[in-house]
Amino acid sequence: MTLFLRIIVACGFCLDAGVALIALVVPQQLEPWLDIPYRNNPALAAFGGGEFAVMAVVYALVFLQPQRRAFLFWILALDQGFATILPTLEVLRGHIPSTIKTVGPIPFVAIWAIAYVWAALRFGKRDDAVAVK
Repeated sequence: MTLFLRIIVACGFCLDAGVALIALVVPQQLEPWLDIPYRNNPALAAFGGGEFAVMAVVYALVFLQPQRRAFLFWILALDQGFATILPTLEVLRGHIPSTIKTVGPIPFVAIWAIAYVWAALRFGKRDDAVAVK
């Protein structure tokens, strides 16, 4: 795996693990720290935090064995695709503020999504990429 892919997979892990930690441990800080409205809905924050934790595990698995788990790059691409599209839509709808914390990461995660699609196509061509051994 290229250095660039290693870096963005590690960044994806840190991002999702960090959001999971905030949402699960101190959900009331979602709004001041990330500009994500909390609105006294701890159940929604817990559900979202759990999903972010699961994705952090997927990032860790890909980081540890990228060629063997090449099919997971499609999941990473989908994760970053949603991280590109959903905040954009929510800002346009007026549901979240347009701040550096909400729209600033969008170009970066869009690049990550494209890189993950490239990695899935590149590593997925290998015969042993998804073989169970």
